[in-house]
Amino acid sequence: MTRAEKILASRLLEVAAREFHEHSCNDMQPEMFEGMLPGEVAWLVEHFNIWWANLNDFEPQDFKLIKIRDDWWMDYLAHRLGEG
Repeated sequence: MTRAEKILASRLLEVAAREFHEHSCNDMQPEMFEGMLPGEVAWLVEHFNIWWANLNDFEPQDFKLIKIRDDWWMDYLAHRLGEG
């Protein structure tokens, strides 16, 4: 992806996360992780928790995969894409 594509994707994911947060049940579907290796999923969860901890000093900081909502994943991925 180009820099411009990453910036745009990041911003669109931020918008989508807000919309999902307001109008959806926010359950993450297991199919979203199909085709990923267990180590890849574990890495995602670990880095999500690091990101969450940096944003939310008073919130739980050790979410298990099944507890991470789809809108939170969107926010996390928007952040990651926006990094570079």
